[in-house]
Amino acid sequence: MPFMSTMGICEKVCKQFTNNLRASTLMISLLFTASAIMYEQAMRFQLESDTVESMEKRCSALLVCINSLHLIDRRYRWIAKPVIGLDDTPPPSTVNDAEPMDNRSNEECGREQVVVLEIKDIKRELLQTVALVRLADHRKDVQTFLTAGPQELATILSGCGLYTDALKLANGFEISPLPIFDSLTSACIRIDDEGANETWAWLQENDLAGK
Repeated sequence: MPFMSTMGICEKVCKQFTNNLRASTLMISLLFTASAIMYEQAMRFQLESDTVESMEKRCSALLVCINSLHLIDRRYRWIAKPVIGLDDTPPPSTVNDAEPMDNRSNEECGREQVVVLEIKDIKRELLQTVALVRLADHRKDVQTFLTAGPQELATILSGCGLYTDALKLANGFEISPLPIFDSLTSACIRIDDEGANETWAWLQENDLAGK
């Protein structure tokens, strides 16, 4: 094969590789931006309203965010979450202990008010929001549990007979499922004292075959 012909083929391959690389970089950028926008949307739903409809929309936004992050390289599967209020205080690892807070400029403090979230963190937010939506079907005062931690929320779900949802929450947050099984055991013992309708309703809420 002539040298110039071989060189031409190499140039075409390099050009195609460059185009593919640019397209891949653009796709990563678009997916990363999409995930950030959807997470921001989820935060807005959380801050602006405490209705069940807002919780459902928050679930959808978080799900899209997670799916977008799964489509890109593992190195870019993270979201920078701005700190809002006392509940979003950054973990100790994000604070520079060597420099007192009083000696830092406003710009430096502002830069540190960001928490980096990985997919597992966003999945936990989704689990907690889904649990609240499920709880809304059984408790009219679900808004009072918006700030409940995963352990407390799992206990409340168990008290409402939502054991599969409680276990999903416990597994996602890696907390002990023993209180859930204790509640489930007590419920099984009480089955003989309940009517047939109550028993079937309880079983349908925890359809293990369909989950």
